[in-house]
Amino acid sequence: MATEKRHRRHSPPAATPTSSSNPESAVLRSPSHPPDVLPDIASRLTSLEDFFALRASCRAYRALIPPSRGVLASQSPLLLVALFPSFSEALFHLSLRRLHRFRLPWGHHLPPSRHTLLYAHGYLVTATTASSHYPPRLLLLHLFSGVQIRLPKVPAPFTRVILSEDLAVVLFLPGRPTVQHCHLGDALWRVVCADAPDVVDDMLFVDGTLYALVNGLRLAIVELSENSLELSYLGGDLDDASRPAGELFRLGECGAMCCLSVRIMR
Repeated sequence: MATEKRHRRHSPPAATPTSSSNPESAVLRSPSHPPDVLPDIASRLTSLEDFFALRASCRAYRALIPPSRGVLASQSPLLLVALFPSFSEALFHLSLRRLHRFRLPWGHHLPPSRHTLLYAHGYLVTATTASSHYPPRLLLLHLFSGVQIRLPKVPAPFTRVILSEDLAVVLFLPGRPTVQHCHLGDALWRVVCADAPDVVDDMLFVDGTLYALVNGLRLAIVELSENSLELSYLGGDLDDASRPAGELFRLGECGAMCCLSVRIMR
């Protein structure tokens, strides 16, 4: 009797569901989450935790909903912040006041072999840490997918960097006429200059258009080509009466429009 009970206990159930040797095909056949609606579901999630929990459900989900701009459309903007005293970095969710920590591939080096210049469109723009060898090497790292894009050696010094949605990188020194730009697939940086006496004080991509703050307070649209930099000014010259009060002027974005931000020094 005992033998019979043991035999029954180890026997398979009477109705065993048919299993597939390929787990991805089994998930794709599931009626609860048709594959064609998964990107739409992911694009409506407002929490990074929910998004990555959905991707972690199975390998098929990870393939169908990559961490791209479209499927992250409903995510709130995140700010890159530096943490002290660890000198590490994290993303800060403004409305939830929550930190999202991450590990960088070079984070185990002391001191770090790279430092961050900019965070935009999901990418960190990083440069090799300053040392005796120059020029620095720039690399784009997508924080959510891990994709790395290496750029050519930078030919001239710079202090500011901006990034467009199609991953065009622009470098410049405020108060100088020289601008460097590089696009995906370029073997070299292109170095162009504004016509004298124009100098570039700030630059910003807004909705695919490159804007520049020129000669202090003149706003212009910038067209970059392989050998030239063309400025199309917006509005007339500012006189002393129309000049806003402030000491530091920078370009910003609000509602897909370019705006001027001013810091008043006291």
